[in-house]
Parts: sequence; structure tokens; C-alpha cells
Amino acid sequence: MVNKFKKAKFYFGVIGIILIIFGWFVDESEHFKFLNRLVCQNCVKALDALDYISLNSRFILLPKNEGFDVLVKSWPDLKDKKSVVVIARSVMYQSFNQNIKKAGNNFQLIAYNDNCALFSHSGDPIVLQTEPEPPGGCGAELRPRLEESEARKLFASVIKTRLFFLGSFVFFVGILIDFSLRVLEGRDIFSQKQKL
Repeated sequence: MVNKFKKAKFYFGVIGIILIIFGWFVDESEHFKFLNRLVCQNCVKALDALDYISLNSRFILLPKNEGFDVLVKSWPDLKDKKSVVVIARSVMYQSFNQNIKKAGNNFQLIAYNDNCALFSHSGDPIVLQTEPEPPGGCGAELRPRLEESEARKLFASVIKTRLFFLGSFVFFVGILIDFSLRVLEGRDIFSQKQKL
């Protein structure tokens, strides 16, 4: 019985160390993209798409690009989501955040239901106007536009919530293991006293 208890104690100890390390990774998840991918791969794809489109006002997202579907599905108040064939962006502008009293660069995501206006005849992307009508006038902009900062907050919030639940699960598994170890320890002490 003593041998079995020592083995159980050793294994529970190893599992506890693994849970502590995993808990640290969950706590520091903003530094570990792989963990964000683990809890919400689609959110990370959408954030990657936002990073890509933020690099240049000429860049657009098409249905073949990773993150396109997630962005369209998550777009609040966009009525005809199935007809979106292109996501473009406006030029950068200064926005003022009242919560943190700080100005910052932002842009809007624009959904179009036709891509004929977004390309020159050679197929190269052209710079989009910031007006409601795209260049050439043959594609219709679908309203409302989506603030890039709001889209980021949305996906970051989903990741944060899932990490919270994952961290809570790890915490309670740790408590359960510690409780099990205490029960085993108590039973071992009780059996030794009976032998005496």
C-alpha cells in the first residue's frame, strides 16, 4: 500500500507540475500565438487577415483568403452576408477613444457584393475611394462599414473568454488532483494506524 501511495503521489506531482506550466502559458497567452490558435483558430485567422489588410490601402480580402469567412460571419448588422465577395478598407484616419482619452489611427472595413469595380483590366488591385461608391460604379457597397478596431476587439474578446474557461478548467483539475492526493494520503495514514 505504501508503494502504491508513493507511486500515486509521484504521478499526481508530475501532473501538477504540468498543469502549473500550462496555467502559466494560459496566463501569458498574448505572447504565445499557438495557444490562441488552440482555443480559437478562426479568430486568429481573422486577426491575421486584419493585419494583412492594415498594411496597405490597396490590399483586399477575397473569399479564398484565410479569415474572410470569419470576418463576414462576425460582421455586426451586415444584412446580406452571403453576397459579400470582397472586403476592402478605407484610408487611415485619426479616431479619438473617449475611454482612454487617446487619439489613434484607424480604418474601416468595407464589404462589396461585386468585385468588378475593384480591379483594373490587368487584374491588379487599385486604390479604393473612401466614398460609398467604389471606382467604376459597378459594385455596391454593403452597409454598415466595420471599424477595424471594433473587429479586433470582437475577436480578442472571444479568445480572452475561451482562455478564461480553459484556465478555470486547469485550475479546478488541479484542485481535484490535490484533493485526491489528500484523500489517498488520509487513507494511507488510516490503514497504517489500523495495522498498529
